[in-house]
Amino acid sequence: MVVSIGPACSEAAADLGLRIDLEANPHKMGILVRVAAEHAPGLIAARLGRVG
Repeated sequence: MVVSIGPACSEAAADLGLRIDLEANPHKMGILVRVAAEHAPGLIAARLGRVG
């Protein structure tokens, strides 16, 4: 799972070939951590489902 603090970070990651799963909005670290914690189980389950 790849998360981003904001659009500039997401753009830089995309330039490196990374796919961003989540981007914080507003662009603050606390929001990023909360959103990642809330959405991680579903995103990971979806990825595992595609792999298996």
